[in-house]
This record gives sequence, C-alpha cells and structure tokens, in this order.
Amino acid sequence: MKTVIRFTVVAFAIMLVSAVGNPGRAVAQAPNLQGNYTFDAGASQSIKAAVDKVAEQMSFLIRGIVKDRLMAANPPVNTVAIVLAGNDATITWNGSMTVKTATDGTPVDWTAPDGEKGKLSTVWAGPVLKRTLTSGNGQRANAYSLDPSGKTLTLEVTISSSQLPAPVNYKLVFRRNG
Repeated sequence: MKTVIRFTVVAFAIMLVSAVGNPGRAVAQAPNLQGNYTFDAGASQSIKAAVDKVAEQMSFLIRGIVKDRLMAANPPVNTVAIVLAGNDATITWNGSMTVKTATDGTPVDWTAPDGEKGKLSTVWAGPVLKRTLTSGNGQRANAYSLDPSGKTLTLEVTISSSQLPAPVNYKLVFRRNG
C-alpha cells in the first residue's frame, strides 16, 4: 500500500513540475503570433465610443478633459508587428513605436510618447500575450491573441485608473499581412 501511495505522489509531483515548472513551454504555445498585421476598422470597436462611454459617467465639468487625455493616450494603431525570439517579445506599432520586453513578467522602465513614465511588463497567459503598462495615472493592459486560422490578431485593451468611474475597454482587430 505504501508503494502505491509513494508512486502516486511521485507521479503527481512529476505532472505538476511538467505543467508549472517549465517556463519555456508557455513560449512554445504561441509562436504563430509572430508576424505583421494591418488594422481592420470594420471589425474593430471604436476607441472614441469606449472613451465616451466612461467619460459620460463623469461630471460635465471634467468630461471634456478626460476624453481629450484618454484619446491622446490611445492613438490609432494602423499596423502591428510582433517578433518573438526566445524569451523576448518585440512589438512595434505603426512602424515606429517599438518596445522589447522579456515575457517572464520582469518590469522595465518605459516612457510613453506623451512623456509619461511607467513600468512595462509582458507575460504569456496560455496563447495570449499580455503586456501591461503601469504608471502613476493607472494601468493599461493589452492582450494579443490569434483566432484559430492564425490570420486575425485581436488586441483587447483595458485602461483602468482610480480617477475613472469604470475601466475603458475596447477591441482592435488586425489581419495578418501576406
């Protein structure tokens, strides 16, 4: 009986280590995410509508300021290029805004185009690549995922702040080039 229990415990430990203790496994799940993509406006949600929905819950005295700031912090993205190399993910928006991070969640210092400074980190959540920017004003989470065909990239954005009555959520859709 002790041998059966010991065998069961060892087998369970091996399964647990295989499932949890292999960080390279997560990277291997999503190599198809790599590629160049072009924005599909018809399949995407409106950033302005998402911003308006949250701003409308605020006082009319600050509503316009909030809308302007959120729109400035969420510029249109026409192209996305993703390069995966080992434990690194490099994502380029609009051919010029490039950020490279490790996919193990290690935060790096980052300065946004508007000058705001923050910490940027990237992790795999199964086949979804999640990149999070945290600053003094709040947090922006970008979740990149592919449809089963591998031709459609979806970017789900969530912006949260203690200064907002609710998170701003929207989805942008991109088609793989070529």
